[in-house]
Amino acid sequence: NTFTGGTFVDEGTLVVDTGGLVNITGGSQYSSIGRQNVDIGTLTVQGNGAYFVRGDFNVGDVGNSRGTLNVTGNGNVNVDRMYVGSANGAGATAAGTVNQSGGTVTIAAAADPALSLGGRLSGTGDVGTGTYNLSGGILICSNAGANAQIGSYGFGALNVSGGYAIFS
Repeated sequence: NTFTGGTFVDEGTLVVDTGGLVNITGGSQYSSIGRQNVDIGTLTVQGNGAYFVRGDFNVGDVGNSRGTLNVTGNGNVNVDRMYVGSANGAGATAAGTVNQSGGTVTIAAAADPALSLGGRLSGTGDVGTGTYNLSGGILICSNAGANAQIGSYGFGALNVSGGYAIFS
């Protein structure tokens, strides 16, 4: 299914499995897993499932929210920009975790930063925490001049124990 509008997993879990496609398109759309306040949300993309966002993809977005993205099997995640532990807003302490044991995650936008682990903006007092655990599959950050930032505006970690991380 293709639709115009964001996807938000505030409380609970969304699973995109073989044959499933979430394709978020349209101008200023975005998607958040663990969106606001004290939300705890999880997105799992597994089998041959696919999740595409033509905009910002936040894993742990605003307030004290917590978000988790799991990518396994041949799951395919393709986004313009990814903020893990975004903490978008003054005083926010949001945290996000990506666990990738298979499949492909592609981040491909010219906006800066294209990938941010821990925080999103400078000067707002944010203390976001973002962790990316890559144990299999492929992470591609092909950002046409934009940056991948680890802990620039918060606390970030990229842990690679398997698979491939490609930054170009």
